[in-house]
Amino acid sequence: MAAIAVLAVVVGAVGVGGTGRAGASCVGPRLGVDRTVVAVGTPVEIRGQYFGTACNDTVEGDAGPPDNVLGGPETHIELRVAQNGVTTSLARVGANADYKFAVRVILPAAVEAGPAAIDAITKAFGATQPIAIDILPGGSPVAATTSATILVGEPYGAPRGGTASDSPAAPRHSYWPLWGELAAIIVLVVIAIMRRRSALRRG
Repeated sequence: MAAIAVLAVVVGAVGVGGTGRAGASCVGPRLGVDRTVVAVGTPVEIRGQYFGTACNDTVEGDAGPPDNVLGGPETHIELRVAQNGVTTSLARVGANADYKFAVRVILPAAVEAGPAAIDAITKAFGATQPIAIDILPGGSPVAATTSATILVGEPYGAPRGGTASDSPAAPRHSYWPLWGELAAIIVLVVIAIMRRRSALRRG
């Protein structure tokens, strides 16, 4: 009986006859920081991976997993810090072709000393799991606005692969007017030749 039960579990897991759905691992966006204790006015590096626009983790029948399980790289990622019910934008970035990014951010004077959380909000999947950090008082002076440098990734909202809309379309030339003018010239030449021949016959 034990052997039969094990066999039933195995058959149920792999399916029969190759029908059903095949799976491919689909990992959600993940954030990381180079430090969890940071002072106001000092830099912190925020890294992200698996930032895609889709989750193509199932296919029908015997087809293999799709080439782009995560879809395209997410081009709309906003990094934020939340503290005492107030959310402050830190940076905007787009993931690279490997679905990754890294941004160095200097915390502005708008944040206060104490516990806080950093997260990312994307156009495709909304907010990510936040990362808890401790903010220490900063020295002076501290910039009122956030300073951010993209180390890995693309500018926020940058198009992918280049499309016709990225650059002006090349002018399209039409050769019909040239053919029309040539046909008119040929007709005039033929008429002139016929008139010439007619005049010679009469003479």
